[in-house]
Amino acid sequence: MKKIADLLKASSYTTVMTGAGMSTESGLPDFRSQQGLWQKYDPVKMASTDAMHNNRASFVSFYQNV
Repeated sequence: MKKIADLLKASSYTTVMTGAGMSTESGLPDFRSQQGLWQKYDPVKMASTDAMHNNRASFVSFYQNV
């Protein structure tokens, strides 16, 4: 644990990969439920490779703000 703590303190950016359910437990919206992000956003327009290539500004903004 000390080694992990030291690595986290020394890092400029930290990413934590978790499994399904972690986000909703902490209050973040999921994608597919009745209150999920796909109720608000069309995944084809916001989160597809087509969107990444043809609508880059919206694609990047979506992932920066999710």
